[in-house]
Amino acid sequence: MGWFDSSRWAVCVGAALALAGDAGAVDLENLISPGPLIAAHEREVRECAECHQRFDRSSQKSLCLKCHETVGQDLASGEGFHGRLEGDRECRVCHTEHEGPEADIVGLVPESFDHARTDFVLEGAHAVVACSGCHPSGARHREAESTCFACHGKADPHRGQLGESCQDCHRATNWQDFSFDHAKTRFPLEGLHAEATCLACHPGQRFGETAMECVACHRVDDSHRGKLGPACADCHDPSGWKKGNFDHGRATRFALEGRHAEVSCQGCHASDPKRVKLAMDCASCHARDDDHRGLRGPNCERCHDARAWTPSRFDHARDGKTALRGAHEKLACELCHVGEMYASSTPVACVDCHATVDVHQGSLGRDCGACHTETSFAGRIRFDHDLTDFPLLSLHQLASCEDCHVTRSYGATETACVACHAGADAHEARLGPACAQCHNPNGWPRWLFDHTRQTRFELTGAHTDLGCVACHRQEARDPGGELPELGTTCRSCHLPDSPHDDAYGRDCERCHVDTSWKQIKRGRQ
Repeated sequence: MGWFDSSRWAVCVGAALALAGDAGAVDLENLISPGPLIAAHEREVRECAECHQRFDRSSQKSLCLKCHETVGQDLASGEGFHGRLEGDRECRVCHTEHEGPEADIVGLVPESFDHARTDFVLEGAHAVVACSGCHPSGARHREAESTCFACHGKADPHRGQLGESCQDCHRATNWQDFSFDHAKTRFPLEGLHAEATCLACHPGQRFGETAMECVACHRVDDSHRGKLGPACADCHDPSGWKKGNFDHGRATRFALEGRHAEVSCQGCHASDPKRVKLAMDCASCHARDDDHRGLRGPNCERCHDARAWTPSRFDHARDGKTALRGAHEKLACELCHVGEMYASSTPVACVDCHATVDVHQGSLGRDCGACHTETSFAGRIRFDHDLTDFPLLSLHQLASCEDCHVTRSYGATETACVACHAGADAHEARLGPACAQCHNPNGWPRWLFDHTRQTRFELTGAHTDLGCVACHRQEARDPGGELPELGTTCRSCHLPDSPHDDAYGRDCERCHVDTSWKQIKRGRQ
């Protein structure tokens, strides 16, 4: 154990006892004290016996509670932070002593303290309030107020008129989150009233004497300007002004259907409806809306209904002897019937109406229906390109008509590949215009040319990785597009690459292989 062994400890204790026996000896407790007291105990404690009883550690808790009476009360009642602790703990388990005047034996870490272990659980908005918001500096934590009114009384918008039990109506999440049951008053909140704020009906926080008649709050909203009296509830209900309970059909013999149900009362009743009775035929209100200018008489309901002027109940196939299909179904009448409405001379052929938008400028005749449908000119057409000299295969099927037929003059369109794709010819005309010899409509990269079978020169070795233009460097001869004849010997292409200057003859293949110039046949080194 080093120098601090049991024998030396006994010597020290003996010396201390010897000194204690003398009248002028030092006090034993001070001599063996483990260190100075914390600041608070240093000011209050005069004798060690106030906190310690010699040779009896079990009495220490009761001595602590003798001074800390409020903690003892919490332990006895099971309240507060200490009263909620589990088990019968000794004070010294959490709070040490003799740590010096600067020591903090409370050990409170605000950031990690679980407030649920106290009598006041932090819920709702309380959970985000800083500790100093309720626990001012220098005050004991247990002294913080725990009632709503104690903290929020100064901000009470009711000015104490509703008492101090804020929790009876409000919740800790937010002041606006309240549970007051207005149905227990003489005015249950129904419809839009349930969405109104308290101050909308109770200005100045006046609650007891609030008027309950509709006009008390809604006189400014009365679109009738008082002409129908103050009994708004005879026609309206709290769900909204437009959702009234006035039965127009039963009270007036004119049921509001379709668009009529959306019209405001003033839309038809410019004057007091109790004094001025309105006619109920369509023309009395809608004469200005009559596109027929009176030519079809006043009985609008024969073709139209209250939902809208269009579509009408007029059957064009039955009554007009011409069925409206496709895009024609949604057209306004006046788009086709110009001049005198519904004249029997109205043309029915496509070109009679659409000649000005004929992109073919009459070159394909008058029978637009041979290719187009009534759904849309620009939509899918019925023209079968496979019946022409140029069937559409693969990617050609995805092309729009305008991609090939620039002028909409379809008969003179070229069918050769280069007519459309010359600009995309990666060979720059060196392989001629007969693209179809290698390529197909599935795509330029999908090509197949068998050089061995279709030429007299089999591609082997390094030749297999070469691009076509590496050997075919000249453009095809016009007008037939024939390719220039290329030699098949090594020298025909590689004479400029020969380092031998013909010193070994012209048969390069005697020594070299077509994989690489640097690779020499065996026996030729």
